[in-house]
Amino acid sequence: MEAVGAGASTLAFVLLALKSAKIINESLSSIKDAPRIVYELSKDLESLHSRSSRVYKGVLAYVKKEDLENARSRIRDKSTQINLYLSLLQAQSLLQVSSRIDTHATATASILDQILGEVSKLHTRLDQDVAVSEVEQLPTNAGDDSIDSAMVGRLGAIALCSELESSISRLSTLIDHDGLTLDADDAEQIIDDLRRFVVIAKERSIEKSRLSSNSTTYSTVREDNTKALGRDLKLIEGLILSAPIIAINQSGNFVIHYQL
Repeated sequence: MEAVGAGASTLAFVLLALKSAKIINESLSSIKDAPRIVYELSKDLESLHSRSSRVYKGVLAYVKKEDLENARSRIRDKSTQINLYLSLLQAQSLLQVSSRIDTHATATASILDQILGEVSKLHTRLDQDVAVSEVEQLPTNAGDDSIDSAMVGRLGAIALCSELESSISRLSTLIDHDGLTLDADDAEQIIDDLRRFVVIAKERSIEKSRLSSNSTTYSTVREDNTKALGRDLKLIEGLILSAPIIAINQSGNFVIHYQL
């Protein structure tokens, strides 16, 4: 196996050496043929130059040199004119684009101004509507408050009248009784009714005193009378609550005996 491997390596080395020798030979032949190739190229250039010279002479035979210069200058002028025309077209296109941009900007600005105007009008209308609604609500609220206070006062007066009527009816029934003495429950009811009279009178007196304090049309004499009435009512209430026996209609035979 080792001999086979060594033989293969030797064969590969020989092939590589032959390939290298071939490349070297081609390179040397190219270098050897280089002067000949350069000479042939120079010959071709000389023939081209001679032919171009003959063509130029043939052209000069039909056209003068000045005409050629004029044609060359005209061609140069035409090319310059074409360049200027292209520059002009570019400038016009830029101007049109800028004018369109300005037009769009102006239109956009006008639209924005219109929108701002409409928004300001809308704000003005909203402010006016709010002001009108507030003005309309003021008397309505005041009227509602006055109506509520009037209804509360009327309901209070109705309740007070009903209490007074019930108390008066009970007292009238008990006073018209034929007996000389009454039961404890009836006597207690009479005391409660009398006390209610005093309390109601006291409340009315306090209410009148408050009204007189808020109004400037009442005199100081009326205020003094109101205060004196309040003191008298307090005294009567104290007497009713502290008296062990209360006599009603002493000219007759009707007396209430009630132990508090």
